[in-house]
Amino acid sequence: MATHYHTLGLDTTASAEEVRQAYRRLAVKYHPDKNPEDRVAEERFKRVNEAYQVLSDPAKKASYDLKINYQDAQQAYQTYQRYSPPPPNPSHGKWAPHGYRYKNRKGPIRTFTPQEERKSTYFAFGFVGVMAVLVVILVQINKAYVARQLEEKEVRRIELVSQMQQFCQRGEVDSAIWTVRLLQKEGFITGEEEDARERVMGQLFLLAKQSFQEEDYPATVYYGTLVNEGWPREPVRDLNIWMAKSHVQLGEKDKALERLDSLMIHYPYDVMPFMEAARLVKEDRPFDALRYYIDAISIITSQYKARYGEGYMLVMSPSEVPSYHFEIFLEVGKAYIEQEDYAMGENLLRWAVHINRKHEEGYRWLAECYARKGEASRGCQVIRRAISRGYLNRTTPLTSYCD
Repeated sequence: MATHYHTLGLDTTASAEEVRQAYRRLAVKYHPDKNPEDRVAEERFKRVNEAYQVLSDPAKKASYDLKINYQDAQQAYQTYQRYSPPPPNPSHGKWAPHGYRYKNRKGPIRTFTPQEERKSTYFAFGFVGVMAVLVVILVQINKAYVARQLEEKEVRRIELVSQMQQFCQRGEVDSAIWTVRLLQKEGFITGEEEDARERVMGQLFLLAKQSFQEEDYPATVYYGTLVNEGWPREPVRDLNIWMAKSHVQLGEKDKALERLDSLMIHYPYDVMPFMEAARLVKEDRPFDALRYYIDAISIITSQYKARYGEGYMLVMSPSEVPSYHFEIFLEVGKAYIEQEDYAMGENLLRWAVHINRKHEEGYRWLAECYARKGEASRGCQVIRRAISRGYLNRTTPLTSYCD
């Protein structure tokens, strides 16, 4: 039997980190954006996502492990029950001395009179007739029972939908989302209920946004969690960014990183989750931060090339570049300088200076790169040129690179 562990290519002793790594690897591999119109990959992605939802939650994982262990034990028991030893062979063991009697014994042949045969025929027809009547009666009873169940189910559905609409009108969001969960649990989500659910989700989204703007981080996480639980589609990008930032403010970095990792999988060509993750781990795990920044640069440069071609550096204006790109190129450029890869650091920092010409940090690190290469005069030229063009003040401390 295929289990969620098989789906992720893991055994039942896999740790939470192994589950997360396997999920990220397989989700990126089978993501619909990477495999357009590939039904097999789409189905595999759904199974991978479902497996991760169960195995990443300790409570759900414990329940699931108990379930598969019970199924394995039940299957083993059923296999044992189906086994039956062969009957004793009359030609062996204690039967051997009397084998000739067993083989040659024959019973008397019984014959029936015509009257007895007619009676048996009448009895058979009567039995079949009675059984047919019973079957018809049972079928009618079952139809009536099913019709009654459907009627009760429809009454229940109408009642829940009415309650949910009333809760929405009164602004009782918690009660409305509770009703949505009941509708989901009892299988009542159809066209009308879907519209009502989307209205509830919209209200929750606005509450999460308002809470984040007011710096009410517990409320942001609370309302965001309700949206994620009640929304069967991929996670809402902005909402989960707010939730990740809220987790950081609440001292829950692991939860924030888990939220961002989920966004990276569902939005593999979006820079923001990678940049936020890099900011989150930059102090404690600089190598992981660098990896996130490099992934972000890979996404950014592919977008540049798709729009402007390989010569994007020659034709792109700074006004066309989002301001946060400066941070990404600056951080990766600094990292390469620290690793003494000055050629790569210079290329990245030159682009950082190009897209933000009034930020001293870019010039400082570019001058530092030249100084470490033994080309301090080039760093000085960069500083003086920026001053002459009005990008830097004449009193900037960066003139120390010209001493």
